[in-house]
Amino acid sequence: MMKNAMVVGATSFVGFSLCKKLIHREVEVYGVELSQNKAAHDEDKLMEIGRNAYFRYQGLFNRESLEAAGKFDAVYFCLETEEMFKREYQEVIAFMSEQSGKVFLVTPRIFAETCTILQKLLKHANSTLVVHPALFGPWQPQEEPIQRKIIEGLTGEAGSEKLVMEDQDILYVEDFAEMLIKLSEQRFKKESRTVRLASKDNKALKILADEMDIVITDKKDATQTEWEKDAEVIYVESSLEVTEALSLQRQHTAKRIKIVDNP
Repeated sequence: MMKNAMVVGATSFVGFSLCKKLIHREVEVYGVELSQNKAAHDEDKLMEIGRNAYFRYQGLFNRESLEAAGKFDAVYFCLETEEMFKREYQEVIAFMSEQSGKVFLVTPRIFAETCTILQKLLKHANSTLVVHPALFGPWQPQEEPIQRKIIEGLTGEAGSEKLVMEDQDILYVEDFAEMLIKLSEQRFKKESRTVRLASKDNKALKILADEMDIVITDKKDATQTEWEKDAEVIYVESSLEVTEALSLQRQHTAKRIKIVDNP
C-alpha cells in the first residue's frame, strides 16, 4: 500500500486531480512544480485543498529539500507540453528516479523529438510512460474547446468560430487520476514499460461533441511513434455518465465565475 508520493506539476490539470485523489486515500503528497510560470488559478487550486495533514506543497523544485524528504513510494511527472522535456527537467526526472520506488512519466502524447530523451529517462526499471487521450473535468484549462464552450454558455459571450477538437478519445480527469494510482499499486516487471490509457466507452467523445456543438477532426500530425504502436493499452471504466461528468465541470466553472465576479 502506498504511503507517500510526489506529484511534479501539482497544480497542473492532471496533477491537481491526482493530488486530491491521493489525499483522499490518506497518502502523504508532496507537491512540486518544474516551472516558475504560474497559471491564473494555481493559488485557487491550493486553497481548494486547504490546510491538510496529507499535503505539503513545495512549490518550485528544490533538490536539497527533496533529498531531505527521503524516498517516495511513487513519483508522478505531469509532462503536459514538449517544453517539460528540457535538459534541466531531464536531470530532475533522473534524480527523482533514484529517490523513489516507482516513477510515472505522464504525457498526452509522445513527441517525435523527445523519443531519444525518453529512452534515457526510462532506463530505470521502475519507470512507466503513461500516454493519455484528451481529458475533461473541473479545472480544465480555459483554452480547451470544452471549457471554452462552457464559459461561453455561462457568460453569454459566444465566439464566432466553430470550436474543433483534434482527438479520437476522451477521459474524465478523475477517472484518469484513479487509474494512475491503480497502476502504481501493480507489481512491476523488471523492464520499464509504456502504457496508453483509453476510454472503455468509445462513444464518450461523440456524446460530448454533440452536447457541446464541437467538431471532431483527426490530428494534423497523426503519425504514431513506434513507442505508441507498441504500448500496452489499458481501458478505463467511466465512474460517471458523460453528461453527468460534464454537468459537474459546468457547475464548478459557474462557481468559479461567480467568485471572480463577486470577490
